[in-house]
Amino acid sequence: MITLGATSLGARRFFRAGGPVGFTVGVGSGAGAGSTRREEGRPRVSSRPRRTLMRPALLADVPWQFLAALRLRKSLPAEPGRRALLELRMADLSRRFLPEQALEQLERAEQVEGAELPDHGPLAVTTLRAQALIEAGRVDEARALVAEIRSGDGMRALVSGRLAMLDRRFDDAEEDFSRAILEVQTRQEEAYVEGLAEALCYRGRLRRAVRDQDGWTADLDHLEKLCETYDAGFTQSLVRLLREVSKGDLLEQLD
Repeated sequence: MITLGATSLGARRFFRAGGPVGFTVGVGSGAGAGSTRREEGRPRVSSRPRRTLMRPALLADVPWQFLAALRLRKSLPAEPGRRALLELRMADLSRRFLPEQALEQLERAEQVEGAELPDHGPLAVTTLRAQALIEAGRVDEARALVAEIRSGDGMRALVSGRLAMLDRRFDDAEEDFSRAILEVQTRQEEAYVEGLAEALCYRGRLRRAVRDQDGWTADLDHLEKLCETYDAGFTQSLVRLLREVSKGDLLEQLD
């Protein structure tokens, strides 16, 4: 069965394979100036490094943004704040498929002298560490960090939902993911878009498991709109495939 999550098997396989020959990484969002441009064999990197670094990367499209961030290592100035930001963003992108490496990058970010690290939001060290620990299977360590994550912007609710899901407390998990979705949507910063996509994905999977077809479809529709806005073409293709599978149309054709 195909699943769509922050650690999707498809994303891992494509990352290890180096990506498709003509993959793209855009420098903005939506159409026009923010649309992607094709460049054979490697992601396109903007002349504005911070913009490229922080461009939202949704779910299965994360590896392409990770590759773009790798290329920025040599182009960013040595100013402490930007160096720390790079390490945090690299940890954020790599936690889905290289969680132990992400934990090392978080330690490097904390060691950058003179850098002020965010204490809330998607790039807060505690939030990233908890997420990476979950991906690494170190659930008890992640659970111990939840109380340290600031509430109100969706990040604590997202981490709590993931832990509840692992504990098979599915009602609690859906409640947490719904709270995360509501809280994240009150934020204006693009940095929160990835958290919104993750929460929608996890809640959708729960709704499908309990045969809440309307709720599952609604989450897929919301997720596809995000993909359209932020040029997440690979994830968008998977979302469309999942919709057809859930209808039974594709399975009937295969039979």
